[in-house]
Amino acid sequence: MGKDTACSQYINSQHFANGVANMSLGFGEMKILRRPAHGVAGIETSVLSRGFAYRPASGFVGEDSFAVSVNVIDKRMTMTWELTINVEVEVVQTP
Repeated sequence: MGKDTACSQYINSQHFANGVANMSLGFGEMKILRRPAHGVAGIETSVLSRGFAYRPASGFVGEDSFAVSVNVIDKRMTMTWELTINVEVEVVQTP
C-alpha cells in the first residue's frame, strides 16, 4: 500500500471454507484485538460484505500489523478465528 493512503480488505466465505464443499458460512461479531503500532485499524461493513480497514499514520513507511477476531458461523457451529493482519506501507512513485 502507498504512503498516507488507506486500504480495506473485505472477507467472504472463500477465505474460511478452505476448499470444503457445501459450507454455507456467515459472519458474526468482528473485533480488533490488537491495534497497529503505526496507524489505525477498523471494521468496515457494506450491504454484502464486511472487512477490516487500515490507515497508516501520516508519513509512516514500513511494516505494521494488527490482530482481529471473526466469528464464522456454519449451519452447525460457530467458530472464532483469530488472525494477524500484516501490512507493508511503501512510497509509491506516480508518473
